[in-house]
Amino acid sequence: MFIDVDHFKLANDRYGHIVADQLLAVTARRLERCVRSVDVVARIGGDEFAILLNAIGGISDANEVADRIGLEMRQPVTIEEQEVRASASCGIAMSSLAYERPEDILRDADAAMYAAKTAGRARSVVFDASMATDGSVSFDFAAEVQQAIECRELRIAYQPILRLLDMTIVGFEALVRWQQPRRGLLQPAQFIPKAEESDLVVAIDHWMIREACRQLADWHAQGIGPRLQMSVNISSKEFSRADFLGDLRQILGSAGVAPRQLRLEITESAIMERSEQVSSLLAAIRALGVELDVDDFGTGYSSLGALQHTAVDALKIDSSFVARMASPNGAKLVDTVMILAHKFDIVVIAEGIETAEQLARLTTLGCEFGQGFLFAPPLDSAAAGRFLAESGYTAA
Repeated sequence: MFIDVDHFKLANDRYGHIVADQLLAVTARRLERCVRSVDVVARIGGDEFAILLNAIGGISDANEVADRIGLEMRQPVTIEEQEVRASASCGIAMSSLAYERPEDILRDADAAMYAAKTAGRARSVVFDASMATDGSVSFDFAAEVQQAIECRELRIAYQPILRLLDMTIVGFEALVRWQQPRRGLLQPAQFIPKAEESDLVVAIDHWMIREACRQLADWHAQGIGPRLQMSVNISSKEFSRADFLGDLRQILGSAGVAPRQLRLEITESAIMERSEQVSSLLAAIRALGVELDVDDFGTGYSSLGALQHTAVDALKIDSSFVARMASPNGAKLVDTVMILAHKFDIVVIAEGIETAEQLARLTTLGCEFGQGFLFAPPLDSAAAGRFLAESGYTAA
């Protein structure tokens, strides 16, 4: 059985690392209560666990254990005075003579677990042969990511960011995609969460920054966009790397891109760390001239205190908030974020703008910048260049 805690990253962002780590410990004890003394429970890594059920009668026994796990996980638990709720997705693979290596049955249980997540999470799925070729991330994920980088399977889609006052293009957000040979084009949600469980996300981040800066340099060579900015999401794992700032300087220097043209989007959990190392790195990044934005502000572990102690340049309002602006409370929520940001002299970028009504409301509330399908979907580099040309964007 392969078990993954649902939405663990959101719990990590909302409650912080200390609570999230204790949630993993609680999960381990819960899983142990659901099995017999002859069974084996192990943490594979991150928020993933595996259970070996020894000498069971058949699939019905495995399903019974999965049901017990589901009931156990759904019970709320209090950690650090916070009531935390979590569910789990479970994949089941039955042993057979067809398996020659232990990792093969783990791979199939992993595929079944991802099928459970795709089906809506908080459930169990038994592996069948059709899952071997579906969109699930395989157990050999690390090797696949390395191959994706080396074989140029990763892609960037560029979504325009506009100044809402005059609809001027000010930059793009770089969004990663994976052109996987067997599964087709994978969206970030299909591989980034798993990459965040390990240092693999650092390799993806490094590639993203380098490729985004290279694209800016290409546009400059064509006489396009000397003032355009490129926004790139980076994982909080980058802040544990002592050489991140040096790598950033090297990438900017090699591409010939001015630091002010790069914006790094960080999560709320990153600014909540409040460690000396993180604070020093964020200050050094801004001193270099690179701007910092807090992505999806309000969806994670928000704190007004964090904004007092961490200098950032922009807050990005999550698309889920923009979508709810038609309701009075939804509009008040966005207005509150806007007021908060402006009190700290921080600009606001709204994500997921899809209708003229949303645009009008955001403009009325004083939102400075925005992106969304109302203007353009994420575009490949050629389409982004055409969008700039068709929008009348010039070097002047």
